[in-house]
Amino acid sequence: MFSIPINTKEPERLQNTLYEQYQIEIPVMHQNEKNYLRYSVQGFNSPDDLNHLKNALLEIRHQSGLLD
Repeated sequence: MFSIPINTKEPERLQNTLYEQYQIEIPVMHQNEKNYLRYSVQGFNSPDDLNHLKNALLEIRHQSGLLD
C-alpha cells in the first residue's frame, strides 16, 4: 500500500469519477490540508491495471480540471 500526494480541490469528486467513468475503485483522501491517492498492488493486479489508472488520471487532468 502506498499513498501519493495528488493536486485536486475535489477529492471526493475525483474518487467518484475514477469509479463511475473508469471502473477504478481507489481511495482519494484528504489529510493535513493535502490530498492523497492510495493504491495497493495485489497478486491479482496486472501492469495493465496500473496503466489503466495512469491513463485515467491523465485523461481526467486534460479533460475535467479535477487535477492541477
